[in-house]
Amino acid sequence: MFEFESEDLTAEESERLGAWLDQISTADVYLLGAGVAALTAGFFLQKQGVQTVILTESDTPGGRLAWKSGPVSISYPALELLAESGYQVQADNSLWLPRLKLVTHLTNIYFQAGGELLSGIIFEKISSSVDRMRLELLFDRRSLFFESVDAIITEPVAAPEELRGPAENLSEKMVLNTGRRSEGWIQAGRQALTVLDSPTDQDLVNGCLLSGRKAAEVALASL
Repeated sequence: MFEFESEDLTAEESERLGAWLDQISTADVYLLGAGVAALTAGFFLQKQGVQTVILTESDTPGGRLAWKSGPVSISYPALELLAESGYQVQADNSLWLPRLKLVTHLTNIYFQAGGELLSGIIFEKISSSVDRMRLELLFDRRSLFFESVDAIITEPVAAPEELRGPAENLSEKMVLNTGRRSEGWIQAGRQALTVLDSPTDQDLVNGCLLSGRKAAEVALASL
């Protein structure tokens, strides 16, 4: 599944690579990116006994949500999803939630469910066919080629396809366009957006929560 196309590895690099590959060799589904959609997809997959691992450049989960401060509004149906994930929700229609609190909750439930994360991965380019996805990563400044039979991609390494149906807002657009692009990969999160005309933070966060769960459902259907 992984091909390390580089010669003259030092003993330290070989050991580090071996440990890295050992850690992810048991994963059933790979999550590319560590934002809201990836954490949500990972949690729902782990709940169903599907082993996942997040591959990300950042040492800190949360993606764009962790870049800003201030609260964000979570509304129905994403609010229902949040309650399903174990967050104590008392509001009926919407809830203003500090960004850090939301990121912390999603990160905690993902790891508590048994998910894993490997950081320091830089995504370079992707190619796909009907039956597989091939991605070039940079690991310790060396190219690592990764072929997968199932990966959920939330990083900007693949061009979004056209929207699959009508939608009233950006959250719905993300969910509608979340889906399998080939047997090798599933597109989710912000990358599932086809319209990027000044999306609000609320639309993006709510959409990524719902897109993550949709991606998990798509993956489960083929496992």
